[in-house]
Amino acid sequence: MSSTALEAYVRRLGEELRRRWLDDERLVAESREHLVDRIENGARRGLSRDAAEQQAFGGFGSPEAVAECAAAERYQMWNRWGLLAVVWDRKWWILIPTIASGVIASVASYYVISVRYQSEASLELIPVSTEYVPGRMRAMSVPCCMTTTRSGSMNAPDESASVNRLGSSPSSDPR
Repeated sequence: MSSTALEAYVRRLGEELRRRWLDDERLVAESREHLVDRIENGARRGLSRDAAEQQAFGGFGSPEAVAECAAAERYQMWNRWGLLAVVWDRKWWILIPTIASGVIASVASYYVISVRYQSEASLELIPVSTEYVPGRMRAMSVPCCMTTTRSGSMNAPDESASVNRLGSSPSSDPR
């Protein structure tokens, strides 16, 4: 059994349920079947088709009222979970901004943080006396020892100060 009024009622009920975050096709189908049964019962009692539909819709309730009752029943089950239920209901309102802000921060940091502030290390050659140099290194005549003077972030002014302190010229940048 199908009528324009019945289909309009069922469509409005589905819209009202979705507006309340209840996309339950089973509930819509069951409501439609109950309304069809009520309309058929009214027609068997001798009512006209329009009068039977009006009586069925009036007895069943407006789509807004049915959706509100379904939402209250559904959320009553969720209320025992408290805050978890609220978070789950609003999961997209939480996840989308969180993901968007993470992506924006990642892209911004990639373009804003300069390459010169990447992690680097510098080595300093310190002259040492030959008595501390092992025998095989003495044969190579390398009277100095390498030590790490700084590791971490080094920018251009720090590098220039380190080069000036050593009294040498900066090497050409291989990049």
